[in-house]
Amino acid sequence: MFSAQLCSQITVLLFGYQLSPDEKNLLRTYFSLEMSLADAAEKLFLPKNTLQYKLNHIYKKCGLNPRKFRDAVLLYLALELE
Repeated sequence: MFSAQLCSQITVLLFGYQLSPDEKNLLRTYFSLEMSLADAAEKLFLPKNTLQYKLNHIYKKCGLNPRKFRDAVLLYLALELE
């Protein structure tokens, strides 16, 4: 399905930036709810602004913005390949 080189590049994105288990869980929840801030905030029992802050923190940490489709795809694949 994916080339070995692509898989290795994607996993480096996730592991190279040392996302915490909480950050990974937040991303998994966010992606499972079709990237809906309101639904993810409700499921995670967080205010919407706090969720936005945490997503921005992930963006600053790894350079990939989970709210942008192209970056979200890479983060999603990295989580799936973990």
